[in-house]
Amino acid sequence: MSKKIELICPTCNITFIIYKTKLRQVNYCSHACRGKSLKGKEVPGGFKKNVKPHNYKENLINCSVCNKEFHRSSSHMIGNSSFCSMECRKKQVEYTCQCCGIKFSVRNYRNDVKFCSRSCLAKINLSKYEEYRFQPTGETYRPTRTYRKIMEEHLGRKLSSDEHIHHIDGNPSNNDISNLMILSNAEHSKIHAELRQKRT
Repeated sequence: MSKKIELICPTCNITFIIYKTKLRQVNYCSHACRGKSLKGKEVPGGFKKNVKPHNYKENLINCSVCNKEFHRSSSHMIGNSSFCSMECRKKQVEYTCQCCGIKFSVRNYRNDVKFCSRSCLAKINLSKYEEYRFQPTGETYRPTRTYRKIMEEHLGRKLSSDEHIHHIDGNPSNNDISNLMILSNAEHSKIHAELRQKRT
C-alpha cells in the first residue's frame, strides 16, 4: 500500500505528491501558494494573513537625523533615537571629548558619548580607584595597596614580599598607622583562620 497520494494545488493547479500522514483539510504544493490563497482570510489559530491585529497602533514620528516623518509601531518605540532608514542610523555625529576637548565622530545609535578614547575615560573615572592601580615597586610592575604604601613610608623602607599587613580592628578601610601590623604569611593566615572560626 502506497504511503503517498497525488493531489492538485487549488491555487496554481499543479499536480504534486504528498504523504498521507501530512494531509490537511486543504493542501497546497508550496508555502507560496498557501500564502496567496490565505491572504486576508482567516487561518487556523485565529490569525489573519497580512491583516493587522485589533490592538495594533502606529505612531507618526520624525527621524532623529533627517527629520522625515515616518510610521513606527508601538512595539518598535524603544530607546531615545528613531531612524527612518539604515543610512540615517549609520550617519556620523560629532561630539567633543570631556577630557581632552578633541572633536570626534561616532555613529548615530551611540547615544551620550562623552570620551574620544578609553585613555580619556580612565583619566576622568579611575581616580577614585587610585589605591588599586598598578604602581612600580622595583624592576617589575605589581599592584601596591594603600596600606602597604603607608607602612613603607612609616618605616622608611620597602616591604619584602613575605611581609604582610594586618588590619588590627578587622576594617580594611581603616589605614591608620596605629591599626596596621606587620606579620609573616603564616602568622597572618593563622589570625584570619581563628577569626573565621569565631564567626561560625
